[in-house]
Amino acid sequence: PYPAGYPDNPNILDSLEHLFNYHRPAQTVTPRDVVWRMSTGVATDEIAFDDLLDPNAFIISNMWASTTQFYNEDGESTGVPRNWNGQVREMRGNLTVLPGMHLIPDKFEDIRLQNGATTLNRPVPAYGRVAAGTGRIEPIALGGIKGRGFWLSGQNAIVYEIPAQPDEAEPDAWYVGIFIDARFSDQAPRALLTFPDGTQVRMVGGQTVQYARNGNNVHQVDLPDAKGYRHIGLHVRSSHRDITLLANGMAIDTYAANKPLFQIHAGELVVGRTGPDPSVNDPIQPEHVGARGWIDNFHVLAHDVGPEVACNQANGTLARLGSGAAAKWKALADLYPDTSHAAIATAAGDPAGSRYVCFHDYSRDYGAHLQNIPAGLTSVRDAIQFPEGPLRAGAPRPDSSGNRFCQSCHYSQGKGGLTLDALAFNPDVNLEDDRRRQPLQPPRRVFGNIPADWIPSGDGPGSPAEALQAPPDGIVIDPWVLPAAD
Repeated sequence: PYPAGYPDNPNILDSLEHLFNYHRPAQTVTPRDVVWRMSTGVATDEIAFDDLLDPNAFIISNMWASTTQFYNEDGESTGVPRNWNGQVREMRGNLTVLPGMHLIPDKFEDIRLQNGATTLNRPVPAYGRVAAGTGRIEPIALGGIKGRGFWLSGQNAIVYEIPAQPDEAEPDAWYVGIFIDARFSDQAPRALLTFPDGTQVRMVGGQTVQYARNGNNVHQVDLPDAKGYRHIGLHVRSSHRDITLLANGMAIDTYAANKPLFQIHAGELVVGRTGPDPSVNDPIQPEHVGARGWIDNFHVLAHDVGPEVACNQANGTLARLGSGAAAKWKALADLYPDTSHAAIATAAGDPAGSRYVCFHDYSRDYGAHLQNIPAGLTSVRDAIQFPEGPLRAGAPRPDSSGNRFCQSCHYSQGKGGLTLDALAFNPDVNLEDDRRRQPLQPPRRVFGNIPADWIPSGDGPGSPAEALQAPPDGIVIDPWVLPAAD
């Protein structure tokens, strides 16, 4: 029996996209640039597409099982999905008439954790494999930083098979990030990430990060805020010799290695245990025991990221401390070195000596977002991501052709609106007449009967105080929504 109001088909997702973003209550609050609010009719959430649009994403693994379709003998999709969650199900019934999948409860198969990277620039791992019977996909959306997570027992692992990479495809930098809620206190080094070159990121006592080569510790850093879920990020630059460690979106340490670390080439990239496979009853030596705890959102990008995106990867957004900032924010800012603050100040165009936090709250969903930044803190997101802005009615769209953040989605081989032409400056067309729109802008024109005071004043003056009717070709709304050009 279903509860009242439950739809018969819960697999339908609806979204109003960005159609009503001229109203502040309709705007999304997630600190990303391509966000839709989506609903099943039972639950509503905000879905960010930024990482899924990144042409140089390598692994975007949010700890969900991958899904494929069953095909009939003629190669046609049956519309029946196969969910690779480790449970064994068999098809019963006709493939084209009321097919059904029936659980065989005493059998298990390998789990395939989805890799959502859509890059066409390089071969990427198809999925993360978890050996049969060594882990599980959570049956309800719990355990993760948001929604489902994956439980590392210390004895299990997620293995991403890295295909051979073209020599010319080696990027100038990599970014690696993962959420972990460590559940161990012993002082034995535990493998968190093992790269194809055998080098490792290990954790000691749940609060110290080690870099290891050939099983030997070559560098270690204490995490400044190591309670519950925390985010660990790595900027890997200069041919894998310059390693910057980030904690909860803020840089805390830079290490110059004498030999390359964390190389990503053909082989296995492993999250968790290393060594023998427990599914075939091979013994596990103490040195192969992996990290124990919940993990979520394992992301590998084949490019560097700026300070705001690094904070976004940690589910936060950067904010500058003012004189009225609460003591807890000052204390948080003091956990991070002056070099970290200086780099953010440079990116934001702020005075030297400015102090910042990656505003986040891991205690609940949407505990920290773009519309609840506390008093005494000021967002610097737009200053970093869109310094050529803001958008103004009565003036051409700003020139974003040199904006590296925009180029993380727009590129020369991009399709549709993801070409570099979308970023180019056109001095002959004002913004309200330019067909190009940024992802969170509402459509240019509205139609029909326009109520009085329909759009309240905000950044722009708002809509007219009297009701009116739009002409057949509609009314452009940018002069109502956006500030006017100087």
